Amino acid sequence: MMLVLSVAIATFAVLGDSTAVVIGAIPVPPLMTPLMGLAGAIVNGWQRRAGVVRRRR
Repeated sequence: MMLVLSVAIATFAVLGDSTAVVIGAIPVPPLMTPLMGLAGAIVNGWQRRAGVVRRRR
C-alpha cells in the first residue's frame, strides 16, 4: 500500500519535472507505516500500543 503511494508520488513528480519531490517520495513507506499504526492505536483507544501509558499515583 505504502509502496504504491510512493510510486504514485514519484511518478507525478517525474511528470512534473520535480527532482526534490522524487527524492522526497523515497522515505514515504518506511516513515508512514509507524505513523499509520500510531494513528490506528489512538483511534481505537489502545493507549498501551500508542505508547501513552498512564502511571497510577
